[in-house]
Amino acid sequence: MTELKETYRGHEIILSREENLGGWEQLYYSIYRSSDGFECECDFTSDESELSDFMNDMKARVDEELSSKDPWDEKAKYETV
Repeated sequence: MTELKETYRGHEIILSREENLGGWEQLYYSIYRSSDGFECECDFTSDESELSDFMNDMKARVDEELSSKDPWDEKAKYETV
């Protein structure tokens, strides 16, 4: 398993490339808000990019969310009718 962690603009980004149960490698990624541990995004992909390149993509994702009016769609997710 190869792992890369970085804190960026108040978010912890964690990437790991490891073999899944099917026998092939997957890239797993998570973004957590450091202030409260909120899981902003968590998923996996078969992307074969270098971890450092994918980290740059995740930083751009954080930038994109922070520039929106509702970062990580929190209001939309947790708003009650």
